[in-house]
Amino acid sequence: MAVKKTKIPLPVITSLAACALALAVWGVKWASSALLGNYSIALYGRVVDTSGAPIGGMSVDLEVLRYTSPHLLFSGNEEVRTTRVRSDRWGNFELTGERGVSVRIGRFRMDERMWDAAAPPGSPARELLAFHYGDPADRARAPDKPGKRITYTVRPAQR
Repeated sequence: MAVKKTKIPLPVITSLAACALALAVWGVKWASSALLGNYSIALYGRVVDTSGAPIGGMSVDLEVLRYTSPHLLFSGNEEVRTTRVRSDRWGNFELTGERGVSVRIGRFRMDERMWDAAAPPGSPARELLAFHYGDPADRARAPDKPGKRITYTVRPAQR
């Protein structure tokens, strides 16, 4: 029985190869992170002073814990990466595009001075400074969308 050969045009082959390569690169990155137990991290916040006025230019250190090997098989293979973000003129700050297990607000700084913070009474909860994205209940309360942004009232730290 003779096998009939079908000739595929070169532009079709090139397009399919480009799509396969893009999917492989994106898929491998996502799959490796998912296998490690890391999640897509997003955190939205706002800083205000004790009178409720937004503070622009506030530095916020966000500590993301991520696994570097499958955590069910190995222990101790994790790292903490600190990312510093700045609040805009309305006091808003955000962290997006990270993958990890949890995120914690480490420090608030302005002009080399440390500031203390707590979620004000009107916020969904008090002192929401850490979120574990692997725990469904914790993830549900995380400010992972702009509409869930948590406002932190800050004041200069007492030394």
